[in-house]
Amino acid sequence: MRPVRIFPLVCLLPLLLAHTLAQDAPRPKSAGKTELLKLYRTAGTVWHHRVVSWQRGGAAESSTESGRVESVEGNNAVVVESTRTFTGLVNGTKTARDLSKPTDEDLAFADEKLPLEELDLGFARFACRRHRVTRDGEQITTWVSTEHHPLVIKQVRLGPDHSVIRKLTGFALATPDPWLLYRMAGRRWVHKNSTGKDAATTHYMVQTVKSVASDHAMVSMDMLDKDRKSMLGGVEIPPTRYNFTAIAEDGVLAENPPVPTREKLTTEAGEFDCMVTKTGETKVWMSAVWTMLVVKLESPTMVQELVEFDLGHDLLRFFRTAGNTETTRITTEVGGMQATSLTRRTVTKFEDGKATVQTVTLDGNGREVTRNEMQLDVPDKTLPVLKYAGQREELVVTPAGNFVAIVQSPGNELRNWTHHGITVKQEMRNADFVMTTEVTDLKLD
Repeated sequence: MRPVRIFPLVCLLPLLLAHTLAQDAPRPKSAGKTELLKLYRTAGTVWHHRVVSWQRGGAAESSTESGRVESVEGNNAVVVESTRTFTGLVNGTKTARDLSKPTDEDLAFADEKLPLEELDLGFARFACRRHRVTRDGEQITTWVSTEHHPLVIKQVRLGPDHSVIRKLTGFALATPDPWLLYRMAGRRWVHKNSTGKDAATTHYMVQTVKSVASDHAMVSMDMLDKDRKSMLGGVEIPPTRYNFTAIAEDGVLAENPPVPTREKLTTEAGEFDCMVTKTGETKVWMSAVWTMLVVKLESPTMVQELVEFDLGHDLLRFFRTAGNTETTRITTEVGGMQATSLTRRTVTKFEDGKATVQTVTLDGNGREVTRNEMQLDVPDKTLPVLKYAGQREELVVTPAGNFVAIVQSPGNELRNWTHHGITVKQEMRNADFVMTTEVTDLKLD
């Protein structure tokens, strides 16, 4: 392995997680309505199965199967699958999946009437729906993940003179953006640090993202005493530059990095989905979404805990500056036909807490269809700008650029991504139609 560059502990642990991603699998959740074909909606997701086959009069034979989502564009995913037989022969296929058209089997696996079971595979536990069917004299029982439909966790096929057992041996979600925490200017988080005997000495560390460019962020830090007054005596520490490099560019890690587990943790800042690593007597909970964010750290000499997290999304920022403009493209597909329209919003005036907004809709040929104007009351920005309350974020790609966006999936048919309150992308789909909304131009001062 290449030489290691030593990092501070709070930076090192999220990198450890990236090198053990194959162990990253979520704890089971209570099953609500299943999001169809979620397994194929993120490029880079991979999975592996071990298959043991037996035929009467013969010996059991084993093979391995692997799958990977090669790419995703709109509702079209390309899935690469391969099988390595017991003789070492490898067969591979590449399949295009239309994510708006689940198969009959996909729908059967998501039936809410199916019984729920939890399977512990050693490397992870999965909440599943158990599906059973008899076909051509063969009984087929399949346990399918409720969270990553239609991922098969286990399958048993029993016939009069044969059996086939398929079991998941590895699963890795696509790697989250390691720099997501730093990509939003105005984001702010506070850690409470307790040291000494019985954690009697307390101070706070405040970090704020001051500015963001395409390749780096500038982050300021302040130290506060137990009464949350600055300990720096008016001295301003120069901001630290965080370069958005690939994590492997700074070297590789230890030969045997600790294997993280996954669990929920609640602090003063809220409940977080965490990756947990223990090294010696030090235990660290890192956010699974913002992988550079320490949620809690326990060691023999210190306890560090996240007590505040302001996401920095100003939901009304767009309306506070005259000249801000947003153009979105709406594409609707129905029965093989496609229709496109555009909507353009412009803040023409902002004065005394009131914004005047002009909205123009255009057809697919750019002809104006409607035009209207309205006034909105826009209150002053307050702090925290947007307090963390269980939201999830992704770095979403649009024709207007890449945006740090809060992701909402209120139902199986709708996903919505918002940046500073603006819908930068939205997908709505059902059996009859698919509607995609994307921002194509955005001026946000």
